[in-house]
Amino acid sequence: MAQLNSFSAAAKQIGVSQPYVSRQIKQLESISGGQLFERIGRSIRITDLGLDLMGVARRMMDAELEALELLNNAKHMQAGYLRIAAVGPYHLQQLLQNFKQRYPKIHVKVSFGSSSEVEKSVVEMDADIGILAASRRVPYCDQLTLERGPIVLQVHVSHRLAQRTSVSVRDLEAENFIFREASSTTRKLFDALLLEQNVQVNSTLELGSREAIRLMVANGLGIGYVSDAARDPHPNLCYVPLEESSVQTNATLIWRAGRDQSGITGAFLNTVKAHYKLPG
Repeated sequence: MAQLNSFSAAAKQIGVSQPYVSRQIKQLESISGGQLFERIGRSIRITDLGLDLMGVARRMMDAELEALELLNNAKHMQAGYLRIAAVGPYHLQQLLQNFKQRYPKIHVKVSFGSSSEVEKSVVEMDADIGILAASRRVPYCDQLTLERGPIVLQVHVSHRLAQRTSVSVRDLEAENFIFREASSTTRKLFDALLLEQNVQVNSTLELGSREAIRLMVANGLGIGYVSDAARDPHPNLCYVPLEESSVQTNATLIWRAGRDQSGITGAFLNTVKAHYKLPG
């Protein structure tokens, strides 16, 4: 209307009746208490108030187009975010590489924490995917177990056990250990094994980080333990399998129930299933 200076011409251009256009303008003018157009004979001229409103309307149209473009890009995996919470990076590396090869424009954010922190992030929808070291029921979540792996000892190269091909938990009596925090999955599994075998060890340190424990063991401050998948080479470290091979971690994905059928979360899960050759 501002360009054509005519209600009837504007109505014809957008395919509605002239009375309909007039009613809409009158409704807006009644809300504002001012004129949007000055009537000059059969012609109209936009007022300053009308020009201000037209600027707002154009920004609204631009925002709508931007929103539609965003949704369309997300639908075709050309934009969007994937948030992953994990207890460690060890099962992520190849999965992320595969996912980014398929969907290079998806921004992935990864955070690390304890099992309870990962579960909380997924349940409260602060993360789309969680990666745990154990398979257990998490409220409101579905899960997928990827692989099982034994727990291995982490010892300094000068330690008496460093040259052993395997060690029984009974050989660990009175050894100095560096423990993970109480909520750690590997800590719970290892504690259960010690209790089952009635073996007493010395807890010299308790740390909430795999990397911190690795460095402490590398400096000879005690023995550590990790899942086999979390082996991280160091010139001062040796990894020795436990003979009690039944003590194993289970790499497990969790996500909020119902979010696996479409979108970015579904695309990541499909990538994981393809990597592990799991049924879709």
